[in-house]
Amino acid sequence: MYFWLLPKEVLVRWPRIKSVIIHAWHHLTHSVETWVDMFWYPLIQAFVFGGIALFFARSSGSSAGKFIVMGVVLWYGMESGSYSIAVGTLWEIWARNFSSLFVSPLTIEEFVIGHTIFGLMKQTLTVIVMSLVGFITFHFSVLTIGITLPFHLLLVMLFGCAFGMFVLGLILRFGTRIQSLAWGLIYVIQPFIGVFYPISVLPPLLRHASYLLPPTYVFESARNAITRGAPRWDYLLIAFALDIAYFAAAYTFMKLMWEWARRSGELARMEE
Repeated sequence: MYFWLLPKEVLVRWPRIKSVIIHAWHHLTHSVETWVDMFWYPLIQAFVFGGIALFFARSSGSSAGKFIVMGVVLWYGMESGSYSIAVGTLWEIWARNFSSLFVSPLTIEEFVIGHTIFGLMKQTLTVIVMSLVGFITFHFSVLTIGITLPFHLLLVMLFGCAFGMFVLGLILRFGTRIQSLAWGLIYVIQPFIGVFYPISVLPPLLRHASYLLPPTYVFESARNAITRGAPRWDYLLIAFALDIAYFAAAYTFMKLMWEWARRSGELARMEE
């Protein structure tokens, strides 16, 4: 009933964006592999790292255990954004359906927006399930972060979507021969953003490099919320500014690769 508040261009695009979301949902409900990626691996990681966290908590009595469980939840919140765009594209390519989608008026931007919205839905569901496991099994609640938890999740999700667009650009440029990067490349940055430990433990050179990545500030802010009861608002603002910069750069790269794939014919050849 509030659709009239949206810009006219969004209202015109929404039916096509919604069709992408419905298409992604149809794939989710008919794919065992997607359910495994969405729940099985995150839950296994939650139990493994939850056990490690419980060991630290009992042996040292510090907040290290809470850092680990919180890191797992936020990490998969970020990964879901990248996964939805990059792997969602691969599913269409494997089905030899990707180029056919764009015979319609659908644009690459609408395709990405649709998968981003669907990724946000999956992120919410995954985080809820993992949070329940963490609370019931290891007695840690992500609500310890406070009312800013949605902001932390949205900031890591935004970076994940930017990363997904970057990987989509690589797929458009190099085809499915680099398809493993769709779910593996994001793990390259995991050691540098302090998912499970404070950035202060890193060597000085790596520590300085880590502050170029938006999730670093989000994880540091979440740890501050756990230990001191309040997030680092300055860090969250820096993360947001860097997210916007990374998002713009990733979109530009993806758009350039999209135009190249269309002109060169790679868009059709990658489905052969």
